[in-house]
Amino acid sequence: MTTIFTKIINREIPSHIIYEDKNHLAFLDISPFEKGHTLVIPKKEYKTIFEIPEDEFLELMKVVKKVAEHVEKTLNCGINIWQNNKEISGQEVPHIHFHVVPRLS
Repeated sequence: MTTIFTKIINREIPSHIIYEDKNHLAFLDISPFEKGHTLVIPKKEYKTIFEIPEDEFLELMKVVKKVAEHVEKTLNCGINIWQNNKEISGQEVPHIHFHVVPRLS
């Protein structure tokens, strides 16, 4: 499966990366709901929450928390975190990802 996220991981298309480690990537959303809207993904390709192994999911959640803390501190804002599974639920890219969305107003 090759998605736009795979292309971002492989640096085939540009993105504004705000966090990266061996297994995860966080970058600004190309169509943000608010300034600072960040997507957090595992580098391994899993379509939904139902496919990712539990240990990898828990590590991903640690990164989501770390990114959310960074965004909250940087923008002095509230935070919404959400994640969609399958197209019918609003998932646009078939690669598990979490939205970290600052609430500025």
